[in-house]
Amino acid sequence: MKIEIASSGELLGGHLVPDGVRRHAASQPASAVLMAWVTRSFKAAVVGTVLVGASLAASAATITSSSGFVNSSVSSQTGAFTATFDATPSISPANDVLSFSNGAQTAYTGLAASVRFNTTGTIDARNGGIYAAAMNIPFSAGSSYHFRMVINVASHTYSAFVTPPGGSEQTIASNYAFRTEQAGISSINNFDANVNATPGGSLTYTAPTIAGGSSSSSVSSSSISSSSSSSKASSSSSVSGGTTINSSNGFVNSALTGQTGSFTATFDASPSVSPANDILSFSNGAQTAYTGMAASVRFSTTGVIDARNGGVYAAASNIPFSAGANYHFRLVVNVLAHTYSAYVTPPGGSELTIGTNYAFRTEQAGITSINNFNANVNAAPGGSLTYTLPVITGSTSSSSSSSKSSSSASSTSSSSSSSSSSSSSSSTGSGCAVTSHDASFSSDTLNFLCSKTGFDGEQWDNIMKIVNKPEQDSLNWVAAYSYCEDINDGRGFTMGIVGATTGGPNDGGPDGPALFKNFDALKGASSPSTLNGLKRLGITATMSGSIIKFNSADISGNTTSKFCTAIHNLQNDAQWRAAIWQTAYDSYISVAMTNFKSRGFKNAATVGSFFDTALNEGGSGDANSLQGLIDQVGSYSSEADFMTKFHNLRLKIVNTNGYNQSPNGTNRVKQWMQLYTDGELDLKNADAEVIKVTTWTLK
Repeated sequence: MKIEIASSGELLGGHLVPDGVRRHAASQPASAVLMAWVTRSFKAAVVGTVLVGASLAASAATITSSSGFVNSSVSSQTGAFTATFDATPSISPANDVLSFSNGAQTAYTGLAASVRFNTTGTIDARNGGIYAAAMNIPFSAGSSYHFRMVINVASHTYSAFVTPPGGSEQTIASNYAFRTEQAGISSINNFDANVNATPGGSLTYTAPTIAGGSSSSSVSSSSISSSSSSSKASSSSSVSGGTTINSSNGFVNSALTGQTGSFTATFDASPSVSPANDILSFSNGAQTAYTGMAASVRFSTTGVIDARNGGVYAAASNIPFSAGANYHFRLVVNVLAHTYSAYVTPPGGSELTIGTNYAFRTEQAGITSINNFNANVNAAPGGSLTYTLPVITGSTSSSSSSSKSSSSASSTSSSSSSSSSSSSSSSTGSGCAVTSHDASFSSDTLNFLCSKTGFDGEQWDNIMKIVNKPEQDSLNWVAAYSYCEDINDGRGFTMGIVGATTGGPNDGGPDGPALFKNFDALKGASSPSTLNGLKRLGITATMSGSIIKFNSADISGNTTSKFCTAIHNLQNDAQWRAAIWQTAYDSYISVAMTNFKSRGFKNAATVGSFFDTALNEGGSGDANSLQGLIDQVGSYSSEADFMTKFHNLRLKIVNTNGYNQSPNGTNRVKQWMQLYTDGELDLKNADAEVIKVTTWTLK
């Protein structure tokens, strides 16, 4: 019986969680320089028949346990690349493994990066010495699942994602280690599929499509003169990997299969100059003006990459671009919600977020279909743009672009990759309007925050972006739900989006114990406690007063310790996220709101500044805490005058007592001061302003 179960590790929520798993907190998946979609022939035993050279776009292989380890060569990869494929298990539970390796393999020990339909009926991935998963993802017999794996051969790590039928993409693994026996390989050149005899069944799968690879071949795209309709006569030419246009080509349109729901589009683009003014967009029908573009990314005139959000261009972080470099874009578009998220992978870097749940351009807020891709180079400053036509996956009517590229999405895919979008209803249920930022929160958290504070998802998302800048040097605060690290500040381990601590010599009243107690309660405990909450993670600890005391074995390795690994695995756990917000409210938001309401204040920026102060310096307890500073300010007739005095007082102490390293503390306060200077106080339609106030260098 060859069942792929590790011999060591803790069984946690159906997932094995080992000691010392190589995981990294709040990290992004690695990707690479160029996108190149590759259609490879492959061999597979198909119920007594061998399929040789089956086309990716036209066929899939079905194998059983009698097929053994079925190997298919892929172009050799030595850096970072992305692979996508579909797979359908015939039974659930199962024991079907799909893997990437160095050379053809005949045993599990030879597989480097693997995803699995497992014997408990869920999907997991190999992490060093065991299988594990970031969240519980059940699978059904006969259903097709769309997998995306982002693999970094040089660092021997990978991230894995899956889109269930009719659902959104879910994280299986984030920066998991290659299988222990394969930790030293220098290339990947093989794809392997295997069905274990126990419990048997069959597996149908497509050969992988490789993108962004270190040695992958280019898209076979046709010239725009034959595959697009341009507002001007086209003089652009087809080049290796894409099409090159300049300002004389006008708006270059390429027809797509109509999309009416959610879909994901990937493409590459390379500007010839920086700064530039090059725009790549999705629209309803061919367009001849910018106002016709619904979802757009841009190489901008300031030398950074941004995206259209309603009436303005904005970006979640500062992403510079270089002339002649190739950038890999991924857009997750929801036509029904009229929102989209955009991501880009710079050369040799990790995927970065351009914008999350941005609104379609204002003039296109009512469209019901997207069926066109558009590229444009503005005459000022000019230059040229080389790009590949988009590959559409996970859609309600999934198909590749009309270029008829050999890299079209697999016809066997029945999954629907939905973007994280807001509800189509008009309110959250507690009186706050639905916004394009709501996908950063669960509906329960939105209702909780609205009922407790009166502010909506857009306002709280903007608050959290500004708060997260000095904490994680990123606007992607959602990634920090699974953050865990002992930063050697004498406060124990710091966790999650609000930096809850487990306590130490410099923190005798930590909020970590309350967090684990809330977690235990939300998991259904009738008599919740801190220690029981920790036991749910496989951690046995004791309390020394208010401080959590761990077994040394559980915290050895800091961010890769058993304790932090358990926290990393909670990234998408609904009860963990809810527990963090409950703890944040009890410890920080409540004192902020009490002072806010008692003074009759109105501005979301004030709540954000109060909340940030409480997080950084404590809600109460001494003169430097939020309550202490408010008491020192005294009474003022206007909210603006009060906040001017408050911010000036905070500037005096924010770089002292270990709160922040100078000048980080000063910049932290100046973010909120700038909002008042600019009059952006309600934090509505403030995406550009949030970028502005957070554009500073963290020391």
